[in-house]
Amino acid sequence: MEEEQTSRDEDALASAQRLRLSRVLRGSLSFACTAAIVGACWAWNFLDGIRAVHYVIAVVAINGLALATIASGANLRLKDPSLTTPLVLSCLPPSLYVMFFVTEPMVRAAFLLMGTVAILFGALALDRRQVMRISAVFLLSYLALLAALAKAPERVDLRGESLVALAYCIVLLQVASLGTFIAGLRLKLRQKNQSLEEAMTELTELATRDPLTRLPNRRTAMAQLERELSRVERRRQDGDGLCLGLLDVDHFKRINDRYGHQTGDAVLRRIGESLQQALRQGDFIARFGGEEFLIIMPETSLEGGLSAADRMRNAVARLPAESLGLPEVPTVSIGIAAHRPEERIEDTLATPDRALYRAKHLGRNRVEAWSGDDDARDAAHA
Repeated sequence: MEEEQTSRDEDALASAQRLRLSRVLRGSLSFACTAAIVGACWAWNFLDGIRAVHYVIAVVAINGLALATIASGANLRLKDPSLTTPLVLSCLPPSLYVMFFVTEPMVRAAFLLMGTVAILFGALALDRRQVMRISAVFLLSYLALLAALAKAPERVDLRGESLVALAYCIVLLQVASLGTFIAGLRLKLRQKNQSLEEAMTELTELATRDPLTRLPNRRTAMAQLERELSRVERRRQDGDGLCLGLLDVDHFKRINDRYGHQTGDAVLRRIGESLQQALRQGDFIARFGGEEFLIIMPETSLEGGLSAADRMRNAVARLPAESLGLPEVPTVSIGIAAHRPEERIEDTLATPDRALYRAKHLGRNRVEAWSGDDDARDAAHA
């Protein structure tokens, strides 16, 4: 179960990283569009060619670094693994650089528009406060640019630029408002998805686990057994074995009759916990029905199965009686058998059941194995 959870976590992480790469690639399209505008500025003599080259080098470096950071997994060590805020802010320096050197003041408006697109891109992943902060950084950066340009009055029309700055401020407020709305939708969607995941987890638990002991139920045990039988048949030449055990709580009906079903349920829970703790790595245990438990032991010989089963029997015997609400700890009997090649699943389950019957017949609180010799003796008696 832990391995399955680890596998699911790894799949979720890989999916999140793919989504982040996709977002970076979509963001690079915005850089490419701005680069096209820079190219047009150069073609129409609004900007020197060397300035355009500087811009292209900068945006290639920014996007290359972002892609490399996510591809290497280094982003997972950051507070914002999606790199949304750094990417949105990274478009500012190259754009301000170009805006400072364009020869026509009205051309700067094109870069303000592209900056707004970058903020909208960020609004898809950031909350209201983050969008407001980024918008403030964009506006203050533009005002700082105007202050720098004001030192050369022939390069800037302060009245016109003031109007543009006012309009830009209004647009950024609208964008921040839109970002708030989008963040609210994302929060609602996340909450609904979380509720759905919790419901699915609960349904999965109900479908695959025994509600009393929290161990896998009979249905899950049969599916696990089919997988193990299939694996054994595929790898028969490797000599991999499969051993099964059926465990039964001795005189369990007497416990229910004397102390009540609540005590009986508590006994089954504690026995289930002790069996799970005594389980070897790779083994599997499930509540098979009533007071019976099925033990699946892959890559285990009959001798190994006997040893593992006896360890489980002793684990139950060491339970403190007071924790069970009983004057003495109940014992368990276990039947063990090895799967034989090409044996049907029904026959595979029947042999540990015969061994369990023999353990009960011989006095309980013991482990018995069923082998091919026992089949031969049964046939001779028949």
